[in-house]
Amino acid sequence: MLYTLRRVAYTAVVMLLVSVVTFLALRVAPGDVTTFLYNPVTTPPEVLQAAAHRLGLDQPLVVQYWHYLSDLLTGDFGVSYTSREPVTTIVANAFGYTLILAAAAFLFAYGLGIPAGVLAALHKDTWVDRTINSIAGVTLAIPEFVLALLLVILFGVTLDWLPVSGAGSWECLIMPRSLSGLRLAACAHA
Repeated sequence: MLYTLRRVAYTAVVMLLVSVVTFLALRVAPGDVTTFLYNPVTTPPEVLQAAAHRLGLDQPLVVQYWHYLSDLLTGDFGVSYTSREPVTTIVANAFGYTLILAAAAFLFAYGLGIPAGVLAALHKDTWVDRTINSIAGVTLAIPEFVLALLLVILFGVTLDWLPVSGAGSWECLIMPRSLSGLRLAACAHA
């Protein structure tokens, strides 16, 4: 029981720290929401000030954080500045695609990683084992964003075999599923 309480307290502290870091990262970035919504060069200063007031950006940082945290805790994630839709609606609309992508990546990863691990174990200390371990090591060593760019450049741009964006067909799942799946397969193999 004490272990569970410690883990819950630890999780709460970590989540609070993540919220502070996220909040501060958004505040120390160059510009603010008003510079995203309006061109600061051509927009009159009073319009920028009114927008900052409406968004609460003219309040002290502590007050801004309190509003940010209370909105997070109540599930109010605000409205998208670009589409003017509630963020919860945008996330809910993408949730189905996320589940499909995660399931496809999981099946790909374990369908590739476990057989590769079994094959490497059956041929221990041979070229098969060394090759599989090398591929798994390189896959884990390359940052995921670099691997994603390489896949897009090779299969989407150079060879023009796969779409580089979208969610309308099964072909759109191949690159993201492969990217996530290759890393999971390398972990499953290891």
